[in-house]
Amino acid sequence: MKNLTKDKLNEYLQEESKLLIGLGSLLVFFLVFPFIYSFLFLGKPDLGLQMVFNGTVISVLYATLAMGFSLIYGIAKQLKLSAGGYYVIAAYTMYFLLEAKQIVLGNIPLPEISATSIKLDGLLILGLYLLPIIIVIIILLSLWFIFDIQEFLLMLISPIASGGGFILIKVFFEKESLDTVFLEGIYISLAVLLIGVAAWYLELSKREIAIGTVILGVTLPLLMFTINLKIVYIALMICAVMFTACLAMLSDRFLIDKVRNSHVNVLIVTFAVALFVQNFIQIIYFPYKGEELFPFGPEDRTLPGYIPYTDTITILGARIEYLRILSVLFSIVAILLLYAFIWFTKMGKALRAVAQDEEAAALAGIDIRKITAIVSGVGMGLIGFAAVFTSSFSASPQWSPYMGWWVLISCIAVVTLGGMGSLPGTAIAAFIIGFSEAIAGSMTISIWQGVIDIPINSLSPVIPFAAIALVLIFKPEGLLGTKEELE
Repeated sequence: MKNLTKDKLNEYLQEESKLLIGLGSLLVFFLVFPFIYSFLFLGKPDLGLQMVFNGTVISVLYATLAMGFSLIYGIAKQLKLSAGGYYVIAAYTMYFLLEAKQIVLGNIPLPEISATSIKLDGLLILGLYLLPIIIVIIILLSLWFIFDIQEFLLMLISPIASGGGFILIKVFFEKESLDTVFLEGIYISLAVLLIGVAAWYLELSKREIAIGTVILGVTLPLLMFTINLKIVYIALMICAVMFTACLAMLSDRFLIDKVRNSHVNVLIVTFAVALFVQNFIQIIYFPYKGEELFPFGPEDRTLPGYIPYTDTITILGARIEYLRILSVLFSIVAILLLYAFIWFTKMGKALRAVAQDEEAAALAGIDIRKITAIVSGVGMGLIGFAAVFTSSFSASPQWSPYMGWWVLISCIAVVTLGGMGSLPGTAIAAFIIGFSEAIAGSMTISIWQGVIDIPINSLSPVIPFAAIALVLIFKPEGLLGTKEELE
């Protein structure tokens, strides 16, 4: 078996030697050119490091976005044009929670609601108080019937350790009142339980889930106490991602499932979903600054960052924001978890079996409808992850209901360049496009000795379209795609 694997590897290396050499050369070029350009032409070596770091940030963001899109196509063989719509859903869910933060975290007293005067904002505030508590109770009751008594007790420890530990730290060490931090603890407990439920639905072993949630529940308060990790912010992000993934699974079951045998109908339905989200999100009301309700509307909005954007670190003269460092770290963790899920779990094996031969997988007893729903949830959840965990770490991103189209174009560009359904190809393509944009965004070319100045940063948005055109001309199957997959 080992010899067979080595033979296949050697055969692949021989067949794709030119491609691998080209990709390696391109990698070296992207890492070396910024330093050469900044030193020789600008006399600013620190700008080269800045360009490399910016390229890394953009590349990781594109990889996180496109891997969710590519995963769905690689397994379910569906091009879902609703990817940008779920990005918008996750972003605005997070925005809603952050704008309602003063209410959600209990810093604004619950208004009195009389029997004769029930206002919409009063009902909303009441829901923000009661909804997480109700969901936590429902989850615990469900786990009681699903898990054995020992495993259930371990699962019970996780929300107590996470939420209770947070409350103890806030009350005894930071001297805050219990009524202002109690609901914070509830949201933290809810996030930990949601991760446990998601792991159970993905068919991880119950013992692993129980032990994992206990470790997570104990670790979060410790990180908060030692490095001041804002675990409430993280908890709200997890809730937004889980909400997005659940909507994607429901959409797959009740909309896409009806037309999955027709690729054209799938494209039409998912495009309609994206349009619906774009317009429906504008009429959603949210409690602006904890006061009155306002509709989101079409205007741009700025998401508050996890930490101030002004917090920076200087490395060899290059100014690097802590926000972007966190963005890269969170995204890399998400990508590694995706690979671990696909290659080392029972559900991951089922996903790969469906990707290779759907009919044979169905004959082996694999529920195809469940698999496609799960892959939709994981894929769109990863796109939602990019919205709330990555974009919120950007430099005050301007969000609007129409930003989903940029996300969709970016996903299509990356997966087209990398190869439809190829996750390694997607990662490489994200690197190529991300560094191309970063380098172009930092350069300026002068023509005719300054008579006409063309800022290359104005050409950055063209790069994804150029990548699509070049790939379709010279290698239609993509860098690591196959001709059989293209056909």
